[in-house]
Amino acid sequence: MNINPSPLTLRRYFPWFFLYAMACPMAFPITPAIISGLGIPDYMFGIAFAAMSFFSFLLAPLWGRLSDAYGRGPILTITVLGSAVGQTILCFCYNAPTLILARGVTGCFNGGHLINSMAYFAEAGGGEMRNRNLALHVTCSTLFSALGYLVGGLLGDISHGYTFALQIGLLILCGVTLLPLVGEPPRHAAAVTQAPNPLEAFRSARTFMNPALLISLALTVTVTVGTNLFDEAYNYFLNKNLQFPPSYIGMVRAGMGLLGLAGYYLVCRRLLQSRRLAVSQAILYGLCALTLAAVFCARGRADLLFFAIAFSLFNSIANSLLQVMVVGSAPPQQMGATAGLFQSSKTMGSVIGSLLSGFVYTIDNTLPFLAAAFLFGTATAVALMARYISAKHMDA
Repeated sequence: MNINPSPLTLRRYFPWFFLYAMACPMAFPITPAIISGLGIPDYMFGIAFAAMSFFSFLLAPLWGRLSDAYGRGPILTITVLGSAVGQTILCFCYNAPTLILARGVTGCFNGGHLINSMAYFAEAGGGEMRNRNLALHVTCSTLFSALGYLVGGLLGDISHGYTFALQIGLLILCGVTLLPLVGEPPRHAAAVTQAPNPLEAFRSARTFMNPALLISLALTVTVTVGTNLFDEAYNYFLNKNLQFPPSYIGMVRAGMGLLGLAGYYLVCRRLLQSRRLAVSQAILYGLCALTLAAVFCARGRADLLFFAIAFSLFNSIANSLLQVMVVGSAPPQQMGATAGLFQSSKTMGSVIGSLLSGFVYTIDNTLPFLAAAFLFGTATAVALMARYISAKHMDA
């Protein structure tokens, strides 16, 4: 039986989501220092994140379909606790194999809680309200994650162990309190009929796939590759080349999150009401390409930070619009499957982008920024193509 959460359930879920979204990125500001301290090659930062994204890609559709069958709450509980295990391994890693193991374990569960937190917000409303809830999910994730970056970075200046202790403790707390807080009952196991394979999930989507959705998924992969090319290299660049401590990296990420929130309230909500999402996306991706090119050309620290934060603002707004276009347009009975496809597309882009980021960084430490600019320029053209195909489909 399909049970949609009521508004009251969403209000009870929201405090839990705050702690969860804050805990997830806490170790991000200290990760470059951990990798540097292991004495391994620079490209390993890309391989480590790619390992996490790869396993998330493999299992994301399965988590989406399991949540359709058993409910969001039980699957969120399992996957959040699994991520706590992965972060515990990362805390005690001492060489490249244990680093890859830690990232792989975390990746196995990451896709599950990302999918289900997103689908839960979406199912709390229909039509226009569902689109707003999806955009709100992205924005709140950005804001609460910003606080997690800041807290994790400040604690990381004192001791990496303090950051991990708080993160792992919060993840465990979220895992054991979710079901009592949200109170969503499990669903019948017979609803799980699809193979737990992302490629099979794409093949099974043929029943509801259309050209506009296909191009939107291709756009998702493209911009995620570009985003990860920038994010992974930029984070490592701040620590390795500019000698920024974890607290500075955390503050930079927190500032990006606050600007993302401002972008939602000042820009994104109006764009959602205008219903010209594809054109708005193309403009935003063009601005992303320009700011990334400026980051590549920047020579001073102030210029580097300014243009990087500007890119993050434009990309955050564009990401909200993209999520609405892909998941918000899905029928209720296909919500979990479509969210799984969306997450698989994002994690596929994360794998490619992270691998490229590490290896391109070894050629030149600013080259990933230029490569990301090229990809966002390509995304501008793809977004315009999506607008053309969508208009042609509606005319037909």
